[in-house]
Amino acid sequence: MNIDTLRHSAEIIRDTVYIKSSNELVGAYEKLIDSQHSTYNFIIFVFLGIVGLFAGFTWFYQRRGFKKEIENKIIELINVDLDSFLRNQKIEFNKELNLQKAESARLFAYINEKNLETSKDKTERLNSLVNLVFWWKDVMVYNKLANNPIGERNGVNGMISSLEKVVKLRLEVSFYKQYNNIYMFNFLIEPLKYINETLTYEKNILFELLNKIALKNHIELDKEKVFTIEKSTEIK
Repeated sequence: MNIDTLRHSAEIIRDTVYIKSSNELVGAYEKLIDSQHSTYNFIIFVFLGIVGLFAGFTWFYQRRGFKKEIENKIIELINVDLDSFLRNQKIEFNKELNLQKAESARLFAYINEKNLETSKDKTERLNSLVNLVFWWKDVMVYNKLANNPIGERNGVNGMISSLEKVVKLRLEVSFYKQYNNIYMFNFLIEPLKYINETLTYEKNILFELLNKIALKNHIELDKEKVFTIEKSTEIK
């Protein structure tokens, strides 16, 4: 209650003590009633103000809490979408990278094939043939990693064509020795197990060609072992 209002009411009560006429007494009561009415209005106003402030604060708090909840949900969705986006981008990046590697390998294969056709030096021709097989192998491997079956088939066919040259020219021994010196012959055999199932026929041809080369070097390849994929192995 306002202090001035209370003082005013006390003054009115004090004045009624010294009123002698009835008219003056009635007037004094009217003043007292008016004063109390004003006091009640003031109290109601203050009460409504307090209620309003409390309601406003509650609304603001709830709104703020609700807003914070929305923000948290948005952040959560953003984080989920961001993780998904980054995973997809990584997959796409690796795919593009492997496609670029496959294309580079294909160009190197063409260069060595051209050298094989034009060079008259036996050592240079042998090196070109070794590199030719190696690069066609990479064409097959990187297209496989990029999930590009057409490119993978091109790589397999390139390997078959190159190895047929080795057998046709009877270079199995020198080819095997030189390939081992540069790349390791086992790295040429390892990818066979990962060739697409739709290329089973081509994969068998590759195995037979590689086995012919190996036999000329007193090594026999185990077909079951070559084609078996172990969980711990990866394409080299």
